[in-house]
Amino acid sequence: MGPQIAPKKNFSRKKVLLLVGLVLIFLLGLGAVVFRLYSHQEFEKFAQKLEGFSQQELSILLATDKLEKQLHDEFDAIIFKETGNLAENKKHLAKVEKINAEMYKKQTDEYLPLVEREITDVSQFLSRRRYLWLWGKEKEFLNIINSVSEAATKAKDADAIILEREKLIAEVSFTIQGDTIVYLGFVKDLDRLVTSTSATTKALAPLKKYTTGYKFPGEDQLKTLYPSFYKALANYKTLYDKTYEMFVAYAGGNYTKAYQLSAEVTSISKRSFDMAIDWDPLNRPFFQAELDAHVDGLSAVNLYKENKLGKVSFGSRRLAGLALVWASQLYALDHKDNYPQATNVDSAIKIFTEGKYLPTDFHFDQTTFSFSSSKTKYHLSFTDEITGEVASFTLID
Repeated sequence: MGPQIAPKKNFSRKKVLLLVGLVLIFLLGLGAVVFRLYSHQEFEKFAQKLEGFSQQELSILLATDKLEKQLHDEFDAIIFKETGNLAENKKHLAKVEKINAEMYKKQTDEYLPLVEREITDVSQFLSRRRYLWLWGKEKEFLNIINSVSEAATKAKDADAIILEREKLIAEVSFTIQGDTIVYLGFVKDLDRLVTSTSATTKALAPLKKYTTGYKFPGEDQLKTLYPSFYKALANYKTLYDKTYEMFVAYAGGNYTKAYQLSAEVTSISKRSFDMAIDWDPLNRPFFQAELDAHVDGLSAVNLYKENKLGKVSFGSRRLAGLALVWASQLYALDHKDNYPQATNVDSAIKIFTEGKYLPTDFHFDQTTFSFSSSKTKYHLSFTDEITGEVASFTLID
């Protein structure tokens, strides 16, 4: 019989199958490694995008804070007394209106769209995460980010309502303030102006509209939303209506009519002109949502750093600083508009944690912060460790 070759053939087939199996295992392993690297790369891209959003947010808030300081200074420069300079008062009020418009535009054109983009990107990534191979702490990070996004959504919705209400009220308030400045300027120069009908009507021209049934923009909406504000508004309208007629009658020599109107003006002036509005119902959910978003954001960043989840450099000071800003605002709502009295960031955090505005595990590099506050004012500053930008917030009641 010739040599038997079947056993060799069987042995070679086994080697081939084993080799094929090893190759498949290697390819599967390589595929798993590649998929894991891809998943982590996507995770890192997402984390970097979050940091980018955070930097933009701080930039917008600092610009808004700067505008608020200018607004405060210009409004304080207005003298709502007969001693005020009419031209100067008009100039300052014009600046107040301009700054207010800039603040509104920055919020509606920059801040709200930024938050909307962030919420959308978070939602899109979280919907993709089931198709990515992410590990335990990465998943935990994303769960916290989901909480940040939920809080940011609440803040965005609350802020949008506040902005629209502020715009509605500001337009009316600026008109009243402008007319008040005109009236006080007239009174200051009363002896000269009241001797001429033309001079009187010219000087009081802005008040003439109240004699024709004038309605403010959004007046009907204000009547529904804020009845007490509307009542004060109606009193102003009646007061300036009768005041205009009284001085025109007097300047025209109709002293009987002027005297009768004088009695009406005196009676009307005893009514309520308090145009204060309770913003707490709108501010509270906004402040709380902003605080929650930044506290959770810092928690996510701390988790990322402590577990070395990647190479993205996050601005933890930025998140901590903004959390302190919103905690201060929320604290003031609960304490008759008084800010916490603290000489440094340590004492402020102690007040906030004891008051349950901040969680007990809220931690960051406190030595890099400057913080001081009194009943009516607080100041917070730090240097952003990523951008190198000096962030400074000053809020005055």
